[in-house]
Formats: sequence, C-alpha cells, structure tokens
Amino acid sequence: MEQKEGTGRSLVKRHAFGIRPDVYGCLNWVEEGTLLYPVGKTVVVHNLNSNTQRFFDAGVHSSGLTALAVSANKKFIAIAEGGIAPQIQIIDSVPRKRRKTLSVQDLGSESFVAMSFSVDGRHLATQGGAPQWNLFYWNWERSKPLAFTSVIADLKVEGTNESTSRSSLLHDARTKEPHGASSGPPPVSCVTICPRDPLLIAVSGLGMMRFYRYVDGVLQTQPPINYDLEGVSNFLTHTWVTGDRVVASTQTGELMIIEGGVYKRLLPVPPPTRAQLTNPTVLSLVPSKEGFIAGSDQGTVAIYENASGSSGEYSIVYTVPVPTEEELHTKKRVLEGDDTRPSATTAAGNRAALDANASGSSLADTPDPSSLKPWATKGSKRIFHVNTGVAQKIIAAPVEKTRPQSGIQGMARMDALRENSVVHLSLDQLEETMALVTHSGQILAFNFSQPWAKRTADDPPALLPICQSFHVGGIIGVDCSVRRPFLVTSGVDKSVRIWNTSTHRLEMCQYFSSQPGPVSIHPNGLYVVICFPDKVLVMSVLWNCLHEHRVLNLRNVTDVKFSVGGKYFALAHGNLIHLYNALTCDAHGQLRGHPQKISCFQWAATSPYPTDNGMVSCSLDGIIINWNISELRKDGEYADKRYQYRVVVADDKNMWAVGDPASSAAEAQCKSILREMDRFGAVEASSPTTTTDYEFRDSTITTVLVSPKQRLLFGGTDDGSIKFMNFPLQLGLQEVPIVAHMGKVARMVLSYDESIIYSVSADGTLFVIEVREDGRPAQRDAGYCGDEVLVLASDVEDRQIAIESLTHTAGKLKAEIEGEEKRRSHEQNTRMRERAEEFKSEVSALEAEYAALWSAKAEQERSFVAVRLEKEAEAAPLLEELERAGQAEVQQLEDECTELQHQLDWSKSKYMQEVSDLEAQIERERREEEERFNDVVAKRKEGMQKIRRQVQRAKETNAESRRRLELDTDAELESIRERNRQDLEAIRGRYLHMKGESAIMRKNALRMEKEAEVHRNELSILESAKSALMAQLGELNQRMSQLHQDIEERDAVIGEKEKRIYDLKKQNQELEKHKFVLDYRIRQLKSQMEPRQREIAREHQRINEKNVELENLHQNNITLRQSIEGLKADLAQQQLQIKQTMNHMKDFETYKSRVKTDVGELAPAMQDPALLREVVERLYQRYVLARDGRRAAQVDQEIKGEFRSQLEYLSTSVEALRRKCKADQEQHRCKVSEMMVENLSLIREIHDLRAELVDLRNLSVAAADEKKRRARMEESKKQPSMSSRQNVSFSPTATSPMRPEVPQELKENREEIQRLRAFVDAAQQALGATSSTRRATGGTCMFPPITQ
Repeated sequence: MEQKEGTGRSLVKRHAFGIRPDVYGCLNWVEEGTLLYPVGKTVVVHNLNSNTQRFFDAGVHSSGLTALAVSANKKFIAIAEGGIAPQIQIIDSVPRKRRKTLSVQDLGSESFVAMSFSVDGRHLATQGGAPQWNLFYWNWERSKPLAFTSVIADLKVEGTNESTSRSSLLHDARTKEPHGASSGPPPVSCVTICPRDPLLIAVSGLGMMRFYRYVDGVLQTQPPINYDLEGVSNFLTHTWVTGDRVVASTQTGELMIIEGGVYKRLLPVPPPTRAQLTNPTVLSLVPSKEGFIAGSDQGTVAIYENASGSSGEYSIVYTVPVPTEEELHTKKRVLEGDDTRPSATTAAGNRAALDANASGSSLADTPDPSSLKPWATKGSKRIFHVNTGVAQKIIAAPVEKTRPQSGIQGMARMDALRENSVVHLSLDQLEETMALVTHSGQILAFNFSQPWAKRTADDPPALLPICQSFHVGGIIGVDCSVRRPFLVTSGVDKSVRIWNTSTHRLEMCQYFSSQPGPVSIHPNGLYVVICFPDKVLVMSVLWNCLHEHRVLNLRNVTDVKFSVGGKYFALAHGNLIHLYNALTCDAHGQLRGHPQKISCFQWAATSPYPTDNGMVSCSLDGIIINWNISELRKDGEYADKRYQYRVVVADDKNMWAVGDPASSAAEAQCKSILREMDRFGAVEASSPTTTTDYEFRDSTITTVLVSPKQRLLFGGTDDGSIKFMNFPLQLGLQEVPIVAHMGKVARMVLSYDESIIYSVSADGTLFVIEVREDGRPAQRDAGYCGDEVLVLASDVEDRQIAIESLTHTAGKLKAEIEGEEKRRSHEQNTRMRERAEEFKSEVSALEAEYAALWSAKAEQERSFVAVRLEKEAEAAPLLEELERAGQAEVQQLEDECTELQHQLDWSKSKYMQEVSDLEAQIERERREEEERFNDVVAKRKEGMQKIRRQVQRAKETNAESRRRLELDTDAELESIRERNRQDLEAIRGRYLHMKGESAIMRKNALRMEKEAEVHRNELSILESAKSALMAQLGELNQRMSQLHQDIEERDAVIGEKEKRIYDLKKQNQELEKHKFVLDYRIRQLKSQMEPRQREIAREHQRINEKNVELENLHQNNITLRQSIEGLKADLAQQQLQIKQTMNHMKDFETYKSRVKTDVGELAPAMQDPALLREVVERLYQRYVLARDGRRAAQVDQEIKGEFRSQLEYLSTSVEALRRKCKADQEQHRCKVSEMMVENLSLIREIHDLRAELVDLRNLSVAAADEKKRRARMEESKKQPSMSSRQNVSFSPTATSPMRPEVPQELKENREEIQRLRAFVDAAQQALGATSSTRRATGGTCMFPPITQ
C-alpha cells in the first residue's frame, strides 16, 4: 500500500479502477482469488473475495510500467519500469516487500519489453527495447545478469536475403497501422523460459522464432526451427505446452507446433466470426493440463485439447465468444420491444455485463443458471464476487467508433472487431477460472472447470466482469455526494457511471448518444447534472437508472457544480456563470464580469461555516473574481496578464490559483505557478504584499484542491502524480508526490469530511486516496449516509400490478400442484402396494433358492474336506523327505558359517596390524613436514618484518605530505566559508525581519477577528440559554402544581386501602380458627386410612408379581417357538441331504452293476486279441472318455417317472401338513390373546372393586365418627359451641340413612372379591397348563423323516 508522508499527514491509496492492457503480462493470478494487474503507474493486487487492494508503485521519475511477470510458484513478482534508468523490482508476494532491484548500465534502451521467470523462480529472462534489443539472463538473487546478447545483432548475421524479407515485412506491417501511425512492429514480442530446462530461452518476434541456451556465461543461439516462412512471418506470441513443445502464432493467422526446437506442423485456428473476415490472429496463449487456450483478435477464446496423449495432435474442442457491440445493441433492442419505458431495460439483479464504449463494447450474455452453477455450488470457497448488481442502460443509438486503436502487440491486424480482441489470458492454479483482458481495457472471466468436449455451441458460458466494468478512454468529470456514498464519473466512452464509495463497486452505468462532459451530483445524492455539447440534463438518481428530470438548453457548458448546501447549481457557459435553483431548476441569476471564457470556478463560503454565499472564478486572460452570491455582484477582482489561470480554489480567507506563464521566457523558468492571494484584499493581484508564488519546474499542475479542516493543499500534475503541501505553504518546500495515473490528472474531488480524495485521469483510471493523520486512518462517521432511493410512481404501480398478477397465478398454480400431488400420491401408493406384493413373492423365491444353495455349499464343503485329507495323506512322505533335506542343508550352512567366522577373525587381526604400521608412518611424516613448515614460516616472518619497516617509512612520508596539503586547503576553505557566511547572514536577517513583521501583522488581524467572533458567539449563546431557562422554569412550575394534585388523590386512595386491609385481617383471624379444627379432623382421618393403604399396597404387589410371571411365560413361549422353527429348518436340511445321499448311492449301484456286466463280456474275447481290443476300446469310450467326471449313464425313464410322482405326492403332503400347522398355530394364538384380554378385564374390574371398597370404608369410618360425635353432643347440650355446630354442618347429610346398611354391603363386597380371586387363580392355572402343553409339544406338529 502506497503511503506518502508529510508533516503530520500522509496519503494512502485505498482502491483503483481501470487497467492498462498495453503492459506485457498485464493480468496474472497471484494467489487463490487474487489478481495482479497494472493501473496507471501502479500495480494492483486485488483480492476478489474481500474486494480489497494492495499497491506496488513505480518510481517517481519513471515513465511507467512496461512489463509484469509472476513466478510459477506465485511467490515472486517482477515489475519492469521504463525511463532514463529502467529497472526491475522483485517483490515477495507473501510479505509484500521488495526483495531486489535489478538494473544495468548498458541496457541500450529505455524500457524492458518482456520478462519471464524460470520454473524454480531463481532465474529471470528480460528483453530490452529499442534500439539494441538486448536479451538478459539474470540470477536475480545476486542482482546481476549472468549473460546477455543482442537479438538484432544475431539476426543480422543470418544474411542479406532474410534481412530484405524482414524489411519488406516491416514495411507491410507499418502500412497496416491505423490513422497513418508510423511506429512499426517490435522486433521482439515475447520471451519465455522452458519449464523443464531453465537454461533454455525462447524468443519470438518480427521474422524470427529463436531459442537461446545459457552455456558457460554465454547465451548461445540454437539452430533455426526449419520453417520456410520464418523470415517473412511476424511471430506475435508463443507458450511452452509441455517440456520441449512450443505453440507459436503469427500475424497471418497461423498456429504452429515447434517440438525440440524444430517446426512440426500447423494447427487449426478458430473460424472467423463473420463470413467476410479472414482467419483470426491469435494474440495470447496460455497452457492448461489438457492442452492450451488461445485468444484471438476477433473476440474468441479457443480451447485446444490433446486427445491422443503425447502425439501433439491438438484440436479445438470449444470456442468461447467474447460479445461484440452489435450483439449488445441487438439484445437491448429485443428487451426494449417488450416495454417502451426507460426503466424496462435495467434491473439491479441483471447479470449482463454491458461495457459499451466509444471504440466498441464487450457484452456478456445474460448468464444461464446452469452455466454459473459450478461457481456457486462447488465445494471449494468461492473465488471471486461477480458484480451482478449493476444497473446498466443505453438510452440512445449505438455509439460511434472514434477512439484510436492502441494494441499491445502492434502487428495484429486492425479488424472491425478489434475492441473485443483478447490481448491476454490468465488461468488460475486450480484451472477453475479463466480471466482475460480485452483491448478496450475490460477484465472478464468465465468458469473453466467443465467438460468442454460435451458442451454445445448454442450454450456458451457467460463472460462476466470479474471486478467491475471500467471506463474506456479518458474520464472527463467526477463528483461525490454527502448524503449517499455515491461517486459519479463521465467519460469519453459516452457513459455516466455511479460508484459506491463504501463498497468500492459499480452501482449504475448509463450510456448516451453523445459524449457527456462535466458532471455534478447533489449533496443528497438524488440528482445529477450532466453537461452535453448541445444541452444540460438534470436527472434523478433512481434505484436502477438515471431518469431525465429537466432539460436546459445551454450549449458547450464547460463546468457545473452544486453549491455546498445543495440549494443552487452553477453552470459555466462561455464568460457567464448561470445560477439555477436545485429544486425547481429555474434560473436564479447570472454572474457577468469575465471578458473571456471561464476556465474554472468554485463555491467558497465567506465564513468558516459552510454557506452558499460566495464563489470564485478565473479565466485564461489572467482575471480572478470573487463573487457575492446573495447580491449577485463582485466582491473583488484580481488581474495579472502574465499568467493564464486554469484552476482556482479558495477558503474563507485566501485563494489559490494555478496559472501557466503567458510568455516563453517565463515558461522556460517554470512550467506552472501556484499563487496564494488574500481573498478580500483590495489591491492588485500582482502586488508582492498580497500574493505569494510557488513555482513548479518539473511538472505542470492541472487541478488543485484545498482542505480547510486538514490544512492541506492537493494538486494533480500532467505526469499523473498527486502533490500535497501543508499550511502554511513554504517557498521551495514541496512534498514527494504520490504516483498514481499514467496520463494527466483531469479532475480531483474531496469528500465531505475531507478524508478521501478521488482523482480521475485521461487514461481512464480512477483512484481512491485516503488522507491520514500521523499514519492513522481518519475516524469517519458513516451515520450521515442515508439509504433512501427514488422510485417512479409508474414503476411502483407496474410492480404492484405485476405482484398481484403473480400472486393470482401462484394461487392457481398452488391449487393445481396440490391436486396433482394428491393424484400422484394415490398412484404412488397403488404402485407401492403392487411392488410390495411382487417383492414378497420374489423374497420367498429367493429364500427357497438360498436354502438350495446352502445345502449345495455344505455338500461341496464335505467333498472338499475329504479331498484335502486324501491330499494330505499323499503329501506326508514328500513333506518328511523335504524336512530331512532342509535339515541337512542347514547343517552344511552352519559349518560354512563357522569357517567364514575364523577367516574374518584372522582378517581383523591382520587389518589392525596394518593400521598400526600406517599410523606410525604418518606420525613420522607429520613431524618431518612440521619441521620444514617451521623453517619456511621463520623465513617468511623475517621478510614480512622488512616489508613492514619499509611500509612504515612510506606512511610517515605520505602523512607529512598530506598534512601540509590539508593545512593549505583548510586555510583557503576557511576564508571562502567566512565570506559566504557573512553574505548569508545578511540575507537571512533581512528575510527574517520581513517575515516577522508580516507574521505579526497577520496574527494580530486574525486574533482580533477571532476575539470578535468569540464575543458574538458567547452573546448569542447566553441569550439562547436565558430564553431556554425561562421556558424550562415555566414548565417546572406547571409540573409542580400537577404533582401536588396527584399526591392528594393518592392519599385518599391509600386511606381506603388501609380500611380494607383492617377488615381482611379480621376475616383472616376467623379463618385461622376454622383451619385448626379442620387440621385436627384431617389427622384423625389419616390415622384411620394408613392400615387400609398398607393392605392395598400388599395386594398391588401380589398383582404385579402375577403380571411378571405372565410376562415371563409369554417370553418363554416366544423363545420356544423360535427354537422349534430352527429345529424344523435343520430337520428339513438333513432330510434333503439324506435324499441326495440316497440318490448318489442308487446311481453308484446302477453304475457298478452295469460295469460288472460289461466286464463280464471280456471273458469270451480273452482268446481273440482283435475282439478283445475292440471290446476294451468300447469300454474305454463308454466309461473313460464319455464319463469325464460325471455319471456314465442315466437311470431308466420309468424309474425317473416313478421318482417324480413319489416326489410330487410327498411335496403335496408336506404342503397340506404345513397349512394345517399354520391354522393350528393361528387358532392357538387367538385363544391365548382372548385369555389375556379376559385377564386384563378382570384386573380392571378388581381395581374398580378395590376403589369402591375404599369408598365404603371411608363412609363407615365417617358414620362411626358421626355416631360418637352425636353422643358427645347429647352429653354437652347445655354448653353448645360454635365449633360443634360447624362440625355438624360440615358432615354429609347422606350418612345417617345409610348407616344401618353399611355392614351388610361390606360383607357382600368381600364375598364378591373372594369369588373373583378364585376365578383369577383358576384362569392363571389354565393358562399355565396350556403353556406347559405347548412346551411339551413344541407348539406345532412333528413330521416323520421322509424316506424312500
């Protein structure tokens, strides 16, 4: 981040908009989601995820950036600067610090035109420019070149014929330059280092494609590539695709493969975008994992892939079109056909990238959600944020192509579609995002991680601005608002753009048929005034576009500015300044006084407080006027014909004007002058007592800003730098400028809090620069920024109608969807039931198949076990033999090992003896060498002492000579210094005396004004405080009277509440007495209920035990049922195995009987050899060849039929028995469930009876108590009490008539309970007998084994 410090102040770059496409390697990925590109004289490192930027600046005296390069590991960045002393900065991208600065004395040019890092990042190849075109090979860590050579000198050696062809090529290329440009194509256009061999360098250019190899400090030229048309071709660019394979492109549209330094073949190029055009020329190449990508001058990006491995047969799998201006307007006309209102073509959520400009525009089609899905839903972190919330609009006819073309390659053909030419490509490390730069200076990107071979040409990927769309060409006007974070700019591309200063993103972009001039935005951010050559438009800033509010018929307005408070806006028209009311757009007045055209004006208050009562203006005839807006008259006029004033600014006391010398003699002394003047002085501006001049010799000041709060003065220069100075200004003292733009600074604007500077330039760049206090960022209050927007009433009505229509449609669709969902749910349930039945049948079939396979597996296991045992028996003797042989071999090896150990011991003893002899010999030789060395050292010491004595004598002689010379020189210098000091003191004394007098007078005047202002402020404050206190006193008196009335009312309420509390206390005492009696009765009832509750708990425990026994019996029943099922399955498997064994035995008996019969036929043929041979061959064919491991013959058909009938009968019997077993099981289950239900009903009835018994017991106890109480009452009739009456009234009235019947009812209930208990016991015994029977029988019938 660039930071330039002054005295207590510093400027820091915060953000930059724009790009320079003419820089070599102008776009590179540094890290994941971080782009590197040049803006003006600055290199920007833009983090796309957070939308923040870091900056690397060129030198103050450099002519700009010429080339960029990034190492393969993205760690190092090389930045080449042009100028008188060109240099290369090596930046470490991790700490963002400069590592090295590379420069050479004999470069032979003023710039480096191309650079390339080696794959390890340790070496760097740089190509110098004209006239010598030297190629340097660096080890940049040592800051020196390892070797260099002149590419032009190497080409001259090749002969006269090729030189002639190259000259003709150069002439043809120059004739193709637009507008008669005389500059020809560069001899060298691209330099790269081989990724596999860092000593091999490839250089391409005009009439050459050469390779150089670094060998022993020299760059050796490799043999030519053997391409016939090399001498007459202009190679524009090339790239290394694999280790030794290079793809190069030429001006004529050819794309070739060079492998091993030899030309191999031509590759297909993308087809032309229009029928009348020639084949496109590839301007940029970048390798990928599958092949490479090529960008052409006709706005296409071709993706090549190698389908045949390493054979080099590359083919185009997809061509991505870069949108053109014609496609843009076609799409806009289609959209405008639906609705003629201006706002219909704009939408805040539209993702169309509209970059129409003076020379052409780039259009990104409205993105398909499917094409953007990899960016939004991919598992990896989103790389960048596409600025999709930009409202863009074209409200007039297509713009004309008037901007001159300036390509970075110089030799590309100037076709009609040059504005969307792809001049540079950059693919990130993960190969997910492809970023490209167009010739018009736009950065676009599209998703690269997709199968290109399967994608159709009708659905191209969407190309979107990866940062924002920038201005194309110069920026003319700029202004910022106060209430909204808006910055408005206008450019030569006929567009007006509104930027958000908080998020640093483009909010709105609108194009016009004619080029807009100066612009100004209202302080509330809701209105914009735009000047055109034929009119002035006052437009409202809506939420999605600019809407025309008023048209003012003024032609050729040179400047426009809103007042500080926003009440007026002023227009500079010729030598007049027109004032308009900002709300009604009616004319307020005119300011007349300048004889010539007004060059600049500014609103300036006449007091420290911001007001709209003053203005200053200047013209080229050297006149500056201070205006009084309240009375529309002059307050002062300053004239100086020696200077042509271009810019003027002012605060409440002083003015600063920038002028150019009117005479050639003055212009030779300085390029521009900054003049400081007293704003309200009554003397001529040329008077030395009221003006102070500051000369600028190196650059011309083009614009000036003053910051009264910060006490700073800012100035933009013609070389793109920004200067600033602290107040009070000092002669000859200027701060180091901050490097920013490439072209001259067109305009600058200061934010309301004076903490941010916005500067624009003729190169189309916009810089946001922050003013810091002692290195700390300024504390900005964002609370004054509002979020309100303007919306047309017609838009609101249309949107309301659209919402109602969509709501109605949504309701209808919802009803249809619900009906469709119900129908589909019904169909789905039906299909699920059908499939469930199918699956059940399939499961049963698969279970049967599984059982058969399981039995076959068991049989195979048994056969395999028998075979294994047989093989083990056969292999036992062989195993014993091998063990004996192994033991003998081991014994032999042990004997050999013992012998070798003896030999090793003997060798060790011999070696030790030799080592001791060698050590003794070395010791003797060392002593001899030490003696010889000591003799030599002694001789050398004597020689050194002699030399020291000679040196000492020479030093003494030299010291004496030097001392005499110094004495003479010091005397002469002292005399000269004394004379200069006296002259300087005299001049300084006069200067300090004059400066002190002026400072004292200025301070006295300022002090008097401040004291008067302070007294006036104090008086106004005291008056306002007095009136406020009187009003407050009246309010307090009224409030006191109201409070007294409230207190009296509350006292009455409190008295009534105290009476109520006394009555409630009395009632509480009576209730306490009644509570004591009730507590006594409750204790008595609890003592009677405790025995009953214990009995009930015992009964509950018994019932729980019975329930646990029932549950255990049920679990045992289930376990037995499962074991029975397992036994049945085992029995079935065993019966199947027995059946298979019986079949095998029958087959074997049949086979044995047939063999015996056939062998018996050999007896008659024993005497006849021929017959015996025939019989034996027949037997061999029948039992050996025909058998082949299977049964020799099958049984008879009658036996097979009998067996099948018997099997069918048995299977039918088994099925019938199984059905009967299932029916019995279901019947038994139903009986058990009925018994359990009956048991539960009985348990519930028992619980009901117990509850009724408890109620009866309570009634009997209450009756007994009542009887005792009545007896006591009869005894104490003479002394009745309130408590006894309460007890009598509290007792239930139904107890007296029921008292005789209670014992009888209790007896009946006990008998009923005993009967029910007996019934429960009988049921439990029956249930136990049933379970025991089922355990004995196994729950199902057992079938006898199946036998045959």
